[in-house]
Amino acid sequence: MKRFFWQPVVAATVAIVASSSAIAGEQPLYQPVPEWVDEVDISDVLAKGASSSDALVSVDQNVKLEGGQGWIYRDLVLRASSSEVLSQIGRLQGAWHPDLGDFIVHEVHIIRDGEVIDVLASGNKFEILRREAGLEQLQVDGILTAFMQLEGLRIGDLVRMKASTTILDPALEGHVQFTDALLAEPVRAQFGRFQLIWPKSDDIQWRVTGKDAEHALERRDDYQVLNINVPIPKQPENAPDAPARYANLSMVEATSFKDWKSVSQTAAKLYQTADLITEGSELDREVQRIAASSDDPLQRTAAALRLVQDKVRYLFNGLNGGNYTPQSPEETWNLRYGDCKAKTLLLLTLLDRLGIDARAALVHSTLADAIPDRLPSFGTFDHIIVKASIDGRTYWLDGTKTGDRLADIGDTPPFRYALPLDLAGAELESIPLLPMSRPIENISIAIDASAGINFPAPYDISIVLRGPAVDQLSTIKNTVSVEQYEELLQSFIMRYTGDQASVTRSEAVLDGEAGTASITGSGLATMSWSFADNRRRYSVDNYIGNTKLLRNRTKTEWKEIPYAMSYPGYYVRNFEMILPAAGKGFEFQGLAEVSDVIAGYEQARKTSLDDGKVTVSEYWRTARWEVPADEVKAERAKLLKFQSPKLRILTPEDYPPAWLETRQAAESNGFAEIIAAYEADIALHPDKSRPYENFAGFYQGTYQYRKAAEQLLLALEQEENAKTYVQLASLYATVEDKRALESAKRALELDPSSVRALAAVTEILAMDGQIDEALEVLDAARGNGIEPDDITHAESEVLMQDGQYEEAIAIMDELISSKPNDHKLLNNRCWNKGRAKLYLESALKDCTKAIQLSRSPSAILDSRALVHFQLGQYDEALLDLDTALDISPSLPAALYLRGLVHARMGNDQKSEADISAAEFIVPTIAKEYAKFGIMIR
Repeated sequence: MKRFFWQPVVAATVAIVASSSAIAGEQPLYQPVPEWVDEVDISDVLAKGASSSDALVSVDQNVKLEGGQGWIYRDLVLRASSSEVLSQIGRLQGAWHPDLGDFIVHEVHIIRDGEVIDVLASGNKFEILRREAGLEQLQVDGILTAFMQLEGLRIGDLVRMKASTTILDPALEGHVQFTDALLAEPVRAQFGRFQLIWPKSDDIQWRVTGKDAEHALERRDDYQVLNINVPIPKQPENAPDAPARYANLSMVEATSFKDWKSVSQTAAKLYQTADLITEGSELDREVQRIAASSDDPLQRTAAALRLVQDKVRYLFNGLNGGNYTPQSPEETWNLRYGDCKAKTLLLLTLLDRLGIDARAALVHSTLADAIPDRLPSFGTFDHIIVKASIDGRTYWLDGTKTGDRLADIGDTPPFRYALPLDLAGAELESIPLLPMSRPIENISIAIDASAGINFPAPYDISIVLRGPAVDQLSTIKNTVSVEQYEELLQSFIMRYTGDQASVTRSEAVLDGEAGTASITGSGLATMSWSFADNRRRYSVDNYIGNTKLLRNRTKTEWKEIPYAMSYPGYYVRNFEMILPAAGKGFEFQGLAEVSDVIAGYEQARKTSLDDGKVTVSEYWRTARWEVPADEVKAERAKLLKFQSPKLRILTPEDYPPAWLETRQAAESNGFAEIIAAYEADIALHPDKSRPYENFAGFYQGTYQYRKAAEQLLLALEQEENAKTYVQLASLYATVEDKRALESAKRALELDPSSVRALAAVTEILAMDGQIDEALEVLDAARGNGIEPDDITHAESEVLMQDGQYEEAIAIMDELISSKPNDHKLLNNRCWNKGRAKLYLESALKDCTKAIQLSRSPSAILDSRALVHFQLGQYDEALLDLDTALDISPSLPAALYLRGLVHARMGNDQKSEADISAAEFIVPTIAKEYAKFGIMIR
């Protein structure tokens, strides 16, 4: 179902078909402009638009439908208004189907300063290129392309080309049809016209679609002429999620078919099945095999469909008149490929031999419910399937799909309307929506979080796919290396486990009998627990909680338009998690049980929380084609009810913070399974840096800094990079390892433009008392691509470490003067003033403003608490620290400072607990504070 067009620069989509034999050729013809064409006087056009610089000067299209032939004439004038346009219009081209018509060149002129240069007069001809532009989309359409390179073209020149394409398809038995998009603003032209011409004696239906498209029908001798001014006005924006019938189209249609019944009758002649299988042929043996396998007509139908889908690959074939005419079933079987027409005729023939009542049916892949608003023609459709009737039920069978099995053949196709083909004629038929039988995607995830919520958790995952994804996976497996295939499976698994997950095992099993692909895997998943109201929360709300439907529409004219549903859609997800502490004190928030049709989709959920294990089962399935506008308000309210609040797992209020859970897990050997999973990942990918980096991240997150450093060293053996060296320097600095400076310097050497590497080098030098060397490094960094403000910021920290507090704060003043609302700079100045015990009242103002500007203020609250501490305002400091630790319970600076505050307030037991926690997280933290005179006493 292809459409053909001539396309010099401005694209148009045209389909014209007719009945008798065409005079078609493999070479362009060179002929005068046809007498029936009302030519444009370009001199008048240029005179009226003398001051114009538009690239499109004139576009004139004349389409004549007569005697069963369609003739498309175009006169296009373009201006080389810029070098970009010059390169585009310097290569003229035209495309046509040599089996169905001709490409005829009338004139090619260059107009320069009023002089007309006849390009063809000097002997220039178009060259021919047979191209299959759709080959990657499995289409061999047979279209030829003629092209001409214009030599010596200059900016300011006008290029005028007059050419025609004729087309005649014997499949339509004397009927003609035409469809073309109309140019619309903001495209501009000095002159634009479209004319559709046909004999007055012919019964042609026509329609112009487009808001405010000016058109008029006139009589010209014995012809009717439809005139349309182009470009038509800019068309209204389409409503989001609207059914196809509400799309704002700008197009012209014409057809000689009087109704859908006549289209059905004509097309049906192409799909007659009698005597198309030779007795004793291989295809005949396939029919006998299916017949012998079962007496059940439904099972026979499923077997025939599977044969067509799985044994014949898809390839559109437009050669030898194949635009509408299918190749024979035996040819299709012998070639083992065919397009929708060929596969449909093959399936019809098989079903006929098997005693199944079936006929072909025309559909469109995207027009859906807009089909009844179109004029009756073959060109309204772009696909063909089979309608079968078995025991009083209708089955729509698509031979171009893959993986349909007995359980699936009753599923509804996504086309909404079909035109069954019958020699007696048939009318358009709406297709009722039936819920899909099997999921497109069925996911099961099991996570073992028994070690704690703050650590990576071992997981197992199973993903069962059906439909096109199965064929894609099979194709990929057979075309890429084993390593590439493994990487693809791992990346696919991480779509469901998160980018921070590791995959230590992956496998895919293709099940031909079931028509499925099963992907399984194992690894470690990073848990994303949020914090609010003194409790950690983990979202387990998948389909229902994340359904974003029935979007608000902003324009009044859209208010009465229904919302179209996504189809096909059927997804299942089963989730389970083993909780820490046998699940004691854990509970659900949100609706645990749901079963309803919500906003056009059937959605259901079941949950349980027993014996320390959470289970959540959900599915989401399209239940309606659309939601009427008058139901939208109620459906939104229903959806909001199910989504507020989202389904989450809540920890007990007294659940231990990360640092304490880490210490408890370390003492009880709770990390054994996690460590084994990281080691398995490394064993699978010993030459990759990623698994070592992931393992280092685990050790760092559990405060095992030396072990983390060991893994980073192994990662750097595989691949050196500045980011990893900076991380290594930080680890070494935390445990006072002299290799910190060496690592930071290597990072800066690898990436002199790295702000983090520069800050690491200079801060480590400064903390070691090497102030002059730190300042020299900063000076050397200027001009290496680092922003001056970043260098200045680093200089401030160096001066702070050297005790030059006034100078350091003055530098921060300068930075903030140009960025007064930068909460990070404000926090840094507040922190510096607090450490230096200078300008404390203004420091409070800095921190308070920064808190107001920040979305995550825990570190800023800690800075303000330090200022309160230095002022002796211990109650205020304690309030800020408690708030900071409510947000970030394992923030070491806040824990340490709260320990100091408790000590000053005489709460020795609380002080010891907080300081112990802080030193567990950062062993050197007391030393860092003591440098600024901040100590217990």
